[in-house]
Amino acid sequence: MASPQCENGYARIARELLRVIVRTDFKAIEIRILLAVIEDSYGWNRKTAPLSSREIARRVWHGPGHLTPWFERWVRKLISGLVVGKVLVKEGRRHSPWYGLQKDYELWTLPQKRNRAKRVQPGYSRTPKLGYPSAPRLGHVHTPSVAAKLNGSSCSGPG
Repeated sequence: MASPQCENGYARIARELLRVIVRTDFKAIEIRILLAVIEDSYGWNRKTAPLSSREIARRVWHGPGHLTPWFERWVRKLISGLVVGKVLVKEGRRHSPWYGLQKDYELWTLPQKRNRAKRVQPGYSRTPKLGYPSAPRLGHVHTPSVAAKLNGSSCSGPG
């Protein structure tokens, strides 16, 4: 049975900052990156912590086996996006960076709501109009008569 105790360590963080993190539309992996940085910085009563992107990737990795290079590059890209968005502060040189959370959340430039809908090619709608001549042919036609017309068959419907 798990029994976490404050005597074993804790990260003291302002409730206001925690609320802003919860309400901002971060991706799940970005939240895990933020928590890894908070653990090493606020968890040791520091504003920043000596963390490399590889170390952060190791902490947020949940897949089987070893850390993959693809995942490490992806985490590095997300970290740089958080730094550019002023959510994370990066101090130090390239090979020995120190990361910390930007407390002044009004400086964050990430959008509050991200549009995660899939992009649609121009001229197509999300659901093709039946009988529309430029509707996609494969996988999107639901009625047999329309499918037959698009394929050039003279069959007008089921049986």
